[in-house]
Amino acid sequence: SNRIAAWRRCERRRRSGMLAVGAWVLAAAAADSPRGFLSPEDRSFICNASYPFPPHSHRRVRWLHVPKTGTSFMNTVWHHGCLIPESAGAGDFATMYEMHMDARYPLRRFCPWLVDHGPATHKPVGEAEWRANPRAFVTMLREPRARALSGFGHGKHCIQDCNPENAKAGEECARVRDGRRNWKCKPIRQAAGPRAYMRLPAVKGCAARMLAGRACNDPEPVTAAEQALALQRLRTGFVFIGVVEEWAASVCLFHRLLGGAPLALEF
Repeated sequence: SNRIAAWRRCERRRRSGMLAVGAWVLAAAAADSPRGFLSPEDRSFICNASYPFPPHSHRRVRWLHVPKTGTSFMNTVWHHGCLIPESAGAGDFATMYEMHMDARYPLRRFCPWLVDHGPATHKPVGEAEWRANPRAFVTMLREPRARALSGFGHGKHCIQDCNPENAKAGEECARVRDGRRNWKCKPIRQAAGPRAYMRLPAVKGCAARMLAGRACNDPEPVTAAEQALALQRLRTGFVFIGVVEEWAASVCLFHRLLGGAPLALEF
C-alpha cells in the first residue's frame, strides 16, 4: 500500500541519516518555491503515532539557530539534548527564552546530548566544532523573503553574533555576543522600509553566512565560495534540516531521525 511504501521510505531515510525535508530545502531554494514538496498524505503520515517513533538515539546535536526561523524550536532541541521535565519549554518565559532556560537548567549540567551552541545567541558554525561534531548539526530554515520580512518587523533585526573559533587577528570576537560590534548595524537600522531593508547586502544571505562561519548580518556580501561551502555543509554535516513552512512535519521528522516521541509543546 501507499502507506507501507511511505513507511519504508521513512525508515531508509532514518537509517541513512538523511532528512527528506533537507532535500526539499535545497530544491526549494533553487526553485524559489516555499511549499509543495510534501503531499497532504505524506504530511499526515510523518506525524502518525500509529507508526511508533524510534527510541531516543542519545546522539549529540548542535543547533544552528538562524534568526527568525522559530525560537520555539528550542523546545525540540532541549528535550532531545537535555534531562529536563517534559513541561519545560519556551512558554515558561516572557522573553529571552533560551537565556532563562539555560539559567534554570544549565546546559553543561543538564544536557549530555546538546553541544554548546551559545544559548540565546545565533552563533555561526565554528571551524573546530565542525570537525569535532561530524553530522551533528541541526537547523530550521525559512523562505528567505519571509525570514527577512519578519526581521524587519522585529525592530529591523540585526545580528552580529560571531564564533570565537573563527576570529582572525584584529577582529572583535572574544565573545559570541558583544554590543561593541553593533556599529555594523547602522545601515540596517536606517532602512526606510521593508523593501529597502530586504535589499541590503547585510540582510541577504544570513543563513549562508552562518553556515560559512560569519555573523548573520555581517556587512560583507556572501561570496560564491561561501555559498558553495554553505551548501556543502548542509549536504554533509547536518543530521536534520527542517523548514518553518512545514513546521509540524519537520518536528516529527526530527524525531523519526533522532528518536523519542514529540511533545505537544513542540508544535
